[in-house]
Amino acid sequence: MQCPEIKGLSFDQSSVDAINQIKAIQQLGTMLTALIGTSVMVEIFAGNGGIKKPSSAAWGISQYDWFQWSQAMVSVPSFVRHRVRMIAFEEYNKHHSGNEHEFWRAVMNGCGY
Repeated sequence: MQCPEIKGLSFDQSSVDAINQIKAIQQLGTMLTALIGTSVMVEIFAGNGGIKKPSSAAWGISQYDWFQWSQAMVSVPSFVRHRVRMIAFEEYNKHHSGNEHEFWRAVMNGCGY
């Protein structure tokens, strides 16, 4: 979808709150992705409270459930997009016409993220 150019756009308080909520969700998604990515390294190399020997780390790498880890990594952005669309849908239904209506329709369709 090509994102529309919306001139003279101003937001009411409901839209401002929704935009802030979207920003928070996007930041949390970024932090969650970093946490998931870091946790595997901690689990493999630090283990139960200490630095593992190279042989233990190698065994940990070979035994780690990489498929489940990759599914977790992939699901975070998908979850964030879903939440953004849900918020946009709610705001779209609150604004029945005008620039805000057009803006939230565009966000629902993927513009802005």
